[in-house]
Parts: sequence; structure tokens; C-alpha cells
Amino acid sequence: MREQIIEIRHPTGVVTLILPIALEKLSINTQKKLYRLLCENVSFPPENEETVRILDTYIPEWSEDCWSRWEEASKDFQEGWREPDPHKGPKEKNKSIRISNKYLTSDLKKTKAKYERSEKVLKAWTDTKRKYT
Repeated sequence: MREQIIEIRHPTGVVTLILPIALEKLSINTQKKLYRLLCENVSFPPENEETVRILDTYIPEWSEDCWSRWEEASKDFQEGWREPDPHKGPKEKNKSIRISNKYLTSDLKKTKAKYERSEKVLKAWTDTKRKYT
């Protein structure tokens, strides 16, 4: 996903965000506050209208990207996870199977958590936008 720099302008200051880093790192409550600040001041100054347009396209694309990564990690997990057999084969082989399984499981959990967060961010954006515009 490409990085995008946006600015939320307010009469008392400017907030500059780098997407998707801000979407991943800022808490959902902080994002809701920023979205509310943006939507309440959408016509002042006119640059906020452009920020709203960017977020309208960027957040759903980011969420879809997170979903496709989760789907890909799920397929990798299903195809690559193997049950180690402690009664057969050398211990080194079973150890490498366990390590591989650990990476597959870890990647699956991370991508699922990222997707679930992206859905929360998308919901926060759509709810705030619907409420204030």
C-alpha cells in the first residue's frame, strides 16, 4: 500500500498524518477525534475537502488490502502447517517443522489482527462522516 500524507487543518493548527502508519499506530479513539475535527471543519479551509476525498478512497482500499493479506496468510497457513511427529524422524526435522509452524501461526495472527483493526478504522470513519457531514 502506498504512503499518503494528509493534513487536517483547523483554525488553531494543523495535523499532518502519514497513511497507513497513522491508521495502524494511532488509537481508534484518537482517530475518531481527528475525523470529527476534520468533518466539523470540512469547509474551512478548502484543503480539508481534499483530505476527506483522500480518506474516502484510502481507508476502504487499505481495509481491502489488509483483508487480502489475511486471506493470503490463511492459505499459506493451511498449505504449510504440518503436524510434527515426535515418534518418527530426527529431532532436527521436527524442530524445523515447529519453527515453520510458529512463523505461519504468527503471521496469520498478525494479519488477522491488522484486518480487524482496519475494519474498526473504516467503521469509525464512516460513522463520523455520516454524523458530521
